Amino acid sequence: MHENTMVALGFLGTLAGVVSAISINIVLVKRKLSRWDASSTIWFVASIGNFGEKQKAMWQRRGGYGRAESEIIIRYQLLCLLEMPVGLLLSAVLVPFLGP
Repeated sequence: MHENTMVALGFLGTLAGVVSAISINIVLVKRKLSRWDASSTIWFVASIGNFGEKQKAMWQRRGGYGRAESEIIIRYQLLCLLEMPVGLLLSAVLVPFLGP
């Protein structure tokens, strides 16, 4: 297989891993909360990686969530960060097997 094709497959595999990690965690957090809208999805993605009291206050202020709900959201954002490298690792392991 051509080297550029291998690089493209590695990139697309990593991208698919990141997108699926985010999507799965959004679906899971929606099940835990009483309400969720499109702006919550945007804030979920935009604020991945922010933790602590400021992040809890942001969810309480922007989303109107309580302290317990904001902690649930932050927990799923942390899971996203932990799951994203899985896409990279899977790509690194699987792409060489797609070659000749």
